[in-house]
Amino acid sequence: MKSLRFNDLLLSSLDSILFKGAKVVVAFSGGKDSLSLLDYLMRNRSSLDIEIYAIHINHNLRDDSINDENFCIDYCDKNSINLIIKSVTIDKLIISKIGIEGAAREARYTLFDEYLSLIDGDFIFTAHTLDDQLESFFIDVMTGVSIYTLGGIWERKDKVFRPMLSITSDEVNEYLINSGLEPIFDSSNNDKRFIRNRVRSEIISLIKKDKSNIINSILNIQRESRELNSIKYSILKHAILIKSNEYIELDREIFINFDYDDQVFLLGKIFSQLFRFGRNNIEESLKILRYSTSRRINLPDSYVFESSYSKIYIYMSKLIELPILVKEAGISEVLYLDKRIYFDDILKGSKLIISGRERGDKIGSKKLKDILIDKRIPLIDRDRLIIVREFINKKIIFVENILANKMIKVVDNSL
Repeated sequence: MKSLRFNDLLLSSLDSILFKGAKVVVAFSGGKDSLSLLDYLMRNRSSLDIEIYAIHINHNLRDDSINDENFCIDYCDKNSINLIIKSVTIDKLIISKIGIEGAAREARYTLFDEYLSLIDGDFIFTAHTLDDQLESFFIDVMTGVSIYTLGGIWERKDKVFRPMLSITSDEVNEYLINSGLEPIFDSSNNDKRFIRNRVRSEIISLIKKDKSNIINSILNIQRESRELNSIKYSILKHAILIKSNEYIELDREIFINFDYDDQVFLLGKIFSQLFRFGRNNIEESLKILRYSTSRRINLPDSYVFESSYSKIYIYMSKLIELPILVKEAGISEVLYLDKRIYFDDILKGSKLIISGRERGDKIGSKKLKDILIDKRIPLIDRDRLIIVREFINKKIIFVENILANKMIKVVDNSL
């Protein structure tokens, strides 16, 4: 096969990150982009000295999605590539909150992370191309983000790496033709209900025909946006007290004393690292900061924005969705979330309910909600409290850090 620009660009990108013996998982849909990436890695795995794995996510959103799955199985079988298939059903409630694309993306990346941990892998490779980068620019402009958040698709985030961002769809097509490969076509790519498809067909196709320097201009804007983003973030990041993918905590007093533009920027920076957002998400978040009472709103991809007393919190909603656990009679200790709960001999023989708080909870004659407000407990901490109730009448006998009970002891399971 003759040397292609595709090969040179991809190898240059891989050289910047790969090391000998690296375990690489390719997100493999069977479409032309992921097929070209996986095929190149397969053909060059010996010279690159890497282990290749592939993961295919069947979202079951199309009647013919099984064809994609079978295509991926056949290709990987023929080329001795370890493939795992994951079939998911997208929750309708999540779709109603963040749309089909957002819900599918959330499901995908959760499964990517789980599989990478399972095999102790080093990278997840996704096959985003230069065309995807251009599409992202116009989607960002259309959804109303700021100049600081026009940086487009980042090449790397944690263990996710996108080595094809400098490669065009035309170069992908050339590679596939020269390799004798025919990918699966996803019919949903023609669905104009999705903003990305409209941008691709109505804007990107025109830009690629334009003989001016518009593509380089867009890429320069994205590059400058990333540079401005980094500089400004270094000035404002002292407002962030704790930061992870699932939980972020900010000092509210420091944040509200920033200029409005700086507030917009910092939230945009944080949001962009967690999910795709619009200007409306930032404006709605800033709006609740005007109130002195604790408030929260829902954000895309099941995140929550909360303002409570001296702190601002951004976290995944699952952190406040505590399960209900029944402790059967005769059991003296249970594992609940990341805590271990011990019961003395008297309560050992009792059947109890362990859960989070519920609407209308009372301690004696006083509402638990009022007690927590009086103690200025943030909303997120209220919803993370472990509560123990009697099984029959549901009477509360223990509330972590609020209502002590000498017969119950809670400790961190990590201790």
